[in-house]
Amino acid sequence: MCLDLRVVLPEGSSGSLGAKRLSALSGLHVTAVKTEAGRCAFHFASDPGCSCGLLTPGFEIGAPAWPLTHRASSGLVTAIQAIGAVYPSFSLSSAWLGAEEAPARSTVSLAQLAEELRSGTLKANRVRLVS
Repeated sequence: MCLDLRVVLPEGSSGSLGAKRLSALSGLHVTAVKTEAGRCAFHFASDPGCSCGLLTPGFEIGAPAWPLTHRASSGLVTAIQAIGAVYPSFSLSSAWLGAEEAPARSTVSLAQLAEELRSGTLKANRVRLVS
């Protein structure tokens, strides 16, 4: 399985913040994608491909939280703060492609999400609604 870590923007979003800019700011590989519903999203990875490279070696798929590499932690904080400066709401999804269990949903503030990522962890199998 591959980890899919993405930020999904609000419906109808378009703006000046693109994948190239987020990649330059964060130091991560960022790709602009569309969701199945046609919404704009940004996929995050350490290099082209899945997001598994953002996690430290030895992580457990079934753990309640996954450990991020230092580069991923600082890059994701920078990216979500840049996104939050342009979009008042968005979601951050962390899920395994092909997983049978649907991600749990929760609402957090931008500050709470930044602190979680800054601590070097990513809550597993979640959709975090930032507002």
